[in-house]
Amino acid sequence: MGSKRKQIFDELKKSALFLCSFRQTLLLWTKKYLHHSYSYSICCLTSYRLYPIILLICLKYYKILQTGKMIEKQHEYHQDQTDGHMDGTPHATAVPETETYHHVLSEFSHLAQFPPGKDPYMGTCYGTVVDLLNQGHELHGLVTDTLSQRDITPKHFVNLFYRGVQYVELFKRNNADYPFAYQSREAWQDELTDLLAHDGAAL
Repeated sequence: MGSKRKQIFDELKKSALFLCSFRQTLLLWTKKYLHHSYSYSICCLTSYRLYPIILLICLKYYKILQTGKMIEKQHEYHQDQTDGHMDGTPHATAVPETETYHHVLSEFSHLAQFPPGKDPYMGTCYGTVVDLLNQGHELHGLVTDTLSQRDITPKHFVNLFYRGVQYVELFKRNNADYPFAYQSREAWQDELTDLLAHDGAAL
């Protein structure tokens, strides 16, 4: 707070010195080139009694400039949040990562190694999810957005995630190749990416 006051004081001091210098220069110029009556008028207009008013006007103008800069910065910030899309689509990482998110990531990692029922397809799916989240895939936005809107434990979230994938594959896509076609992470990565692009709302 003290440094802020010192900064304001220094600015006022500079303004006062500028006004004094300006007044002296103006008076010398009027005495040299104008009639004495004009010189007297200029002297009155630049009286030291007017300095506080002039300083207030300068400060007011300074605040207007600062407000304009703040508005520009806010506009630039909102532009940065659009990820370069003309339609204003937000970043996938617009919602900040929380402690719950990291617990969810840990749960995915754990179940990738030890899937329920030793289901290899489920384990591979969870491992792929971990890879995609660490790569900044759009799946990251789905996870963080859901966690920000719902009060849910990491274990429950991870279980519901896979059940959601199962539901989409069996009843929305009627995918006859599920789950046997998804034994590798590459296959799961392509499938999850396509699922989010076309059936993300169902998930």
